[in-house]
Amino acid sequence: KDQAMYMNIDDAKLKEILLNTGYVDEGDLEEAEKYASTHNTSVLHYLFENSLVTHDLLGQAIAEHFQVPYADLNSNMPAHDQVIKIPEELARSNRVVLFREAPGSIILTTDNPQQETLVPAVLTALQITKEHTQVSVYYSLPQDIDAILVQYRKTLATRFSKILGENARIAPELLTEIFSDARVYKASDIHFEPQEKTVQIRFRIDG
Repeated sequence: KDQAMYMNIDDAKLKEILLNTGYVDEGDLEEAEKYASTHNTSVLHYLFENSLVTHDLLGQAIAEHFQVPYADLNSNMPAHDQVIKIPEELARSNRVVLFREAPGSIILTTDNPQQETLVPAVLTALQITKEHTQVSVYYSLPQDIDAILVQYRKTLATRFSKILGENARIAPELLTEIFSDARVYKASDIHFEPQEKTVQIRFRIDG
């Protein structure tokens, strides 16, 4: 499960990255591998649980491997209006976020900074030219990119209106959208609060 979050990098490469960047030593990895093999878990799970590596340290290590800066999207979340300047299809297919922008410069962040067509595609979509804009590409962890891409989801009210106007199987479709949002936002509870003419839906997230 942990390894699946770091797409484009297999287990062996992750171990090599952590060793080469000095975030863990060979003894730590040996203990992690022993634990993982006997407890049916991953090496990363052991490293995280024993505070040998944090997600941000892992992000920095992978960024160093790609030779690009690291963008921590948890503590430096870009504004919604800024994020959606990149068209949704392009953002999802290239897993790219507009992290920073200023006159004459932009910073993109992605979990796959080796994409050769990334910068030209974004510049075309934003209708700006590279001659007049300095473009930097950073690395962010896949789960952090996913959390930003959630901003492209339309509101439940908007999706409900579409279902009501187009679909004969209303109840199952509405429930599917509700459960989908609960999964995306990692909600632990869904609360339905019936009013006289409406129902308010609440998600419990992070307590």
